[in-house]
Amino acid sequence: MNNNKCSSVEITEDRISEFDRNKRVVSILRKDISEIVLKYGFVGERFLIQIICGLILILLSILFGFLPIYHMFKADDSFSGVPAATMIAFAVPMAVIGILLITGLFKRRYYLLVQSNNNQCKIIFQNKIELQEVSHFIDTVNSNLKYEITRDNELKL
Repeated sequence: MNNNKCSSVEITEDRISEFDRNKRVVSILRKDISEIVLKYGFVGERFLIQIICGLILILLSILFGFLPIYHMFKADDSFSGVPAATMIAFAVPMAVIGILLITGLFKRRYYLLVQSNNNQCKIIFQNKIELQEVSHFIDTVNSNLKYEITRDNELKL
C-alpha cells in the first residue's frame, strides 16, 4: 500500500478514483467534491434491478437446464434441434451469474460516500480490509493531501 492507494481506492491531489483490475472505473475530481464520509455497509446501489436480473438468469437457466434433462429421460437426446448438453452447458453459467448477482447485494464492505454536485457515489474498497488499515489510510490522506474525510459515527476503532 502506498500513501495514496489502499485496496482499490486511490486518492490524489486532484481526484478520488476506484480501480478494478488496474483500470479506473470511477473517478471524481476534487473540485467537484463537497463531502466524503467513510462508511461500512452494503455496497449495492440498485437492489431491485440486481435482484430482478439475477432471478431472470436463474429462471432461464432452470428453463434451459430442466427441459433438456426432461427430454433426455424421454430418450430424446435433443431439444428443438439443439443438443441437450449444449443447452445445459449454457444454463449452468447463467445460474451461477444469477446467484452471484443476488449474493453480491449482501456483501458488506468499507466505502467512501462521496457527495458531489447533487450526486452521490460510492467508492468501494474491494478487498477484505480491516478498519485499522482503512483508518490509517484516511488519516494519511487527510494529513498529506489536506482532504476532509470523516468517519461514519457507527465506525469504531
